[in-house]
Amino acid sequence: MADVSIRKGDRLPALTRQFLQGTTPVNLTSATVVFNLWNASTGTQAITNGSCTVTDAVDGDVKYSWTAGDATLAAGSYIGTFTATFSDSTTLTAPNNGMITVEIYDTTESNWSYTGDPSARAIDAIRFLIGDTDSNDQLITDDEILWVNREASGTSTGTTALYDAAYRCCITIASKLARQADKQIGDLRVSMSQKADGYRKQAQELKSLSMREGGVPIPYAGGITFSDKEIDQDNSDIFAGWFASGQFNNQRDGGGQNTNQGIQYFGPGADT
Repeated sequence: MADVSIRKGDRLPALTRQFLQGTTPVNLTSATVVFNLWNASTGTQAITNGSCTVTDAVDGDVKYSWTAGDATLAAGSYIGTFTATFSDSTTLTAPNNGMITVEIYDTTESNWSYTGDPSARAIDAIRFLIGDTDSNDQLITDDEILWVNREASGTSTGTTALYDAAYRCCITIASKLARQADKQIGDLRVSMSQKADGYRKQAQELKSLSMREGGVPIPYAGGITFSDKEIDQDNSDIFAGWFASGQFNNQRDGGGQNTNQGIQYFGPGADT
């Protein structure tokens, strides 16, 4: 889930942060603070040293207000940091153990839905299985899920191959995440490749479940009915074997097959 979600073109909510060392607020009385933002997919810097407002110096609270230029940023995933520079030229970055994640959504209506009830629709069940249930961190669209489910079950609303469809969706999500670049600034690092690996592992778990839950095996014993026997006898690709029931019947002496009773009839015999 992104730390901040915003619609493209919007300039609210502003980004806020508290500078901490452990659990202790950092006094920013003599500090200037800037905000930097990078595109998570390409690594391209989108905001460079954006000026921030120190809202409470003693408690280390700062705010970055989106500019008119920021409102034109393309929809997508971004990562960012606040950096404070003190009067002695030392710097401190927040957060100091990761990155702030920002998701900018397109202005068009999102093709994403989740009712919260996996039993309501196939889409809800698949979203539940793959963990894509947060509207603020959307991973795959409704249309994409419908297409995958149609490929897996034969119909977009089918529920006979939910685990298989979920497995395929996880592979798709992993492929999307694999295209996003890892980002490191000093000791700060956000690894999108770890997210991709996580979804590949989840895909394998769902694949195992699909093999167990996908259907109930029905045992079949062939060759025990007249129709099966006739089909086998007419199939030239089946090995006939060296021996068959009735192969030594004396047909000239009246031997024959009583097909109604399924027993061999050998005729009147030589002594009649």
